[in-house]
Amino acid sequence: MWTIISTWAMSLEGVSKAGDFLRSVADAGLAIEKCVMEVENDPRWASVGYGALPNLEGTVQLDAAFMDGSDLAFGAVCALENIANPVSVAKKLASERYNCFLAGDGAKEYALAEGFLSKDLLTPRSRILHQERLEAMAQGKDRYSGHDTVGSICMDQNGQICAATSTGGLFMKSKGRVGDSPLPGCGIYADNEAGACVCTGVGEDIMKGALAYEVVRKMAEGKAAQYACDEALGDLEARFARGKRPVGPMALVAVDKEGGWGAASSSENFSFVVATDEEAPQVLIAHRTEGISHHQAASEEWMAHYLDESNVFR
Repeated sequence: MWTIISTWAMSLEGVSKAGDFLRSVADAGLAIEKCVMEVENDPRWASVGYGALPNLEGTVQLDAAFMDGSDLAFGAVCALENIANPVSVAKKLASERYNCFLAGDGAKEYALAEGFLSKDLLTPRSRILHQERLEAMAQGKDRYSGHDTVGSICMDQNGQICAATSTGGLFMKSKGRVGDSPLPGCGIYADNEAGACVCTGVGEDIMKGALAYEVVRKMAEGKAAQYACDEALGDLEARFARGKRPVGPMALVAVDKEGGWGAASSSENFSFVVATDEEAPQVLIAHRTEGISHHQAASEEWMAHYLDESNVFR
């Protein structure tokens, strides 16, 4: 059996392609790379890869990570500019014994030296939205919005578990800002002996609770993926409440070592995609009542609204 789960409805096509690949090749690492690359290459999505919305200075800076659960190999990049597929750079870095996490110019120099494609990631739409936000900020509108990391997990037919993340981070973030997505244990963690988890949301909050690792730790104790997601998210929310600090949206998906999956979100309307060897890719919406998550299939109306470009971060 195999299982793929990925954050947000934007990963539907990526999950479909990864599933097609797994039907002929049992390789979780390559499958998850294909899934994330599909999102990175699609300019419709304003938070990932080509077409991602820029930072305050108008520059697209990308974060990405890859983790192999068989040996805990990890690779990541942050504040990477003008490289088409940061997830592939992160996957390559995971094969390095040292220097597996690179930032800024160092990450870009490594990517170019390894033959990865250089690309101007700004699109006409992202330039327009950046200018509109500058004008709105001058009128007193909030600076920040958007945090839709693509985070994907695959367990293949051999029980191999890999996870990957890729994001442009907060729209209008400060230059050099790094969220949870490339940080091991915060936005991503994978271990064949327990399972894997990836997160999306406000990275500054997710990283404070090492949320991805907490979910995997609970799965290592024998808890199913869904229970681990709900419990870890609830624990972190409770800790923030005790500190009386504001907290932004947080969401996560996970796969346990048995191939079971889970998803939870602190806010409504979190979408994710699941596929298995027995079930076709499906977009689901997570809802939570009294700490317990429930999932329902996305309606055609919901999908039409999601795909409407006029709703993007305005």
